[in-house]
Amino acid sequence: LIINMIQLIGAFVAALYITSHFGRRQMLFFGATTLTITNFALALAFFYSNDIAAIVFLLLTMLSFGSTFNPVSWPYPTEIIKP
Repeated sequence: LIINMIQLIGAFVAALYITSHFGRRQMLFFGATTLTITNFALALAFFYSNDIAAIVFLLLTMLSFGSTFNPVSWPYPTEIIKP
């Protein structure tokens, strides 16, 4: 529960900062890059059976997804489908 709250707060603050200063396109590019790196590192940590590194990269993957791809997906349906 504590890890999820830290991730939620960190992702929210990062999403507000990145979106307001760089825009959605840069946010998605940054998210794709960080998710690629963290998922690759997570796979290597699992391959070499390094538990601590696997936990760290899993948390970094969650933080990266929560601060880049997740907040971008919510405004799109309201912008595409007008009432």
